[in-house]
Amino acid sequence: MIIHYMQQQTPEWIEVKKLKFTASHASTILTCDKGLNTLIEEMLAEYYSSGTYEDYQHGQREHQQGGNEYEEKARSIYQLETGNTVEQVGFIELNDNVGCSPDGLVNDDGLIEIKNHNDVVFLRLVETGKIDKKYYNQMQYQMYVTGRKWCDYFG
Repeated sequence: MIIHYMQQQTPEWIEVKKLKFTASHASTILTCDKGLNTLIEEMLAEYYSSGTYEDYQHGQREHQQGGNEYEEKARSIYQLETGNTVEQVGFIELNDNVGCSPDGLVNDDGLIEIKNHNDVVFLRLVETGKIDKKYYNQMQYQMYVTGRKWCDYFG
């Protein structure tokens, strides 16, 4: 396992992720249907693209950018509420084909996954107490890649 200490969403981070199945794709990987073929095509297109980092940044959805800004605050609140220590990393490679970008390594054996939900999604989470399956799969994948024993969901 290789841990890359770099800021996420940077050109270096994008480069290290190329041609790797990541935790954000966990649900697609688990279904093994047409979506997996589409994912592979997208990964190959990204790898062979002449696009720039600026093209990637321009293509990010607004809520994703807002989520990135929210993440730092959420990480601090989580540490205050739990007393846990969170270490930020850029990308963790299990091997040449598999990796993940956790929102933080917690203490010696945990992870944190931070989501910035809109009000409706947050209300559903509070009402049901159930994490969306795609996020659950993402957290399981991250634990597989990192060998960590648990993952806290902070939404």
